[in-house]
Amino acid sequence: MRLSLRIIIAGLLLVLSHAVMAETLDRATVIERLIKSYGGEVNLRKADSMIQEWGMVALMGNRHGTDVRSIRIPGRLKVELTYPDKREIRILNGQQ
Repeated sequence: MRLSLRIIIAGLLLVLSHAVMAETLDRATVIERLIKSYGGEVNLRKADSMIQEWGMVALMGNRHGTDVRSIRIPGRLKVELTYPDKREIRILNGQQ
């Protein structure tokens, strides 16, 4: 499997990690479902970048914020968590 496809799949796994915890599934099944949900392997291989953004609530303190995850091929996975009082940037693969 090419590095770029692995990075995309890693990003998708982060997105759906809460669903995986709700069900006991093996890794291969989770990856197959992720690939299918994005239109199949052929479409996923065409992607060179992806940005996902959603709102979130931190259970400690009931703080509302946003979570933005960006993937850029090759070799970059970045997560930005923004709360009213702070912002975190996590570079999971690559450099800022």
